[in-house]
This record gives sequence, C-alpha cells and structure tokens, in this order.
Amino acid sequence: MFRIPGTRFRVGYDAIAGLLPGIGDVAAMVPAVVIILESYRMGLPGHKLARQGINVAVDTTIGSIPVLGSFFDAWYKSNLRNVDILRTHLESVSPDGIGAR
Repeated sequence: MFRIPGTRFRVGYDAIAGLLPGIGDVAAMVPAVVIILESYRMGLPGHKLARQGINVAVDTTIGSIPVLGSFFDAWYKSNLRNVDILRTHLESVSPDGIGAR
C-alpha cells in the first residue's frame, strides 16, 4: 500500500494496476482468488465465502469502468474486506485463531 502524499489515504496495488485496462483487472483477481481459496481451506462457512465472492465481483465489475473504476478500487479494497471476513470468523471460532476447523 502506498500513502497519497499530504493525506492519510492509502492506495493498494489493485487501484494502481486498474489503470491498465483489462490487464490490471485480471492481475488484481489473482490475489482475490487466492484469499477465497485459503478461506475455504481454513473452513470459512459457505455464506461467508459467498460474501467474499460478492466483494470480488463488485470490485471487478465497477473496477473495470475506466477512470471511475480506479477510484472505486482505491476506496472499496475488496481483498482487505475479505481478509477481515476470514479474520473475524477465525477469532469468533477460537479467540487465538488456532484450531478454527
């Protein structure tokens, strides 16, 4: 993540890669898919996996709009949302996050 000078706002690789039409959107999906696969492997329930999928679908759909999509990517941060879904689940199952299965 990179901080925008003079602000407290951070921008990730997703928003930067999104500036490259087509290529950036596909490249941004790779880590998103890895996060979902790891969430599945770690025992995340189906309804939460579906929420992660919706986050990626929204990010990919709106993120593919030229210019506007880059601003949306910088704000929405679906990968962080998906990691938070997994982290919250693991903490609710086991306070130390171990033995979640």
